[in-house]
Amino acid sequence: MLLVSTAEASAISELMGRVNQAVLGPIMQLLFALAFIYFLYGVLKYFLNPLDTEGRADGRQHVMWGLIGLFIMFSVYGIIRLVLSTFGIPY
Repeated sequence: MLLVSTAEASAISELMGRVNQAVLGPIMQLLFALAFIYFLYGVLKYFLNPLDTEGRADGRQHVMWGLIGLFIMFSVYGIIRLVLSTFGIPY
């Protein structure tokens, strides 16, 4: 059985908090921005092709995948926050 002292647990918690702030936070923000830009690209493509059915269908696909990407990103963000708060790691 592996026992961890409170000092080690505190150090691990601090390390995880720093990793979250320095690595995971910026990556999540970048992925949110990319999914949102992809969604907006689909919206523009949909509305700028009013007579082209193929262009509208392609725009609709971009909108759908952008929304799916945003949903996945919000879900991952929620899961990360849940795990961090469960272990008492600052976020």
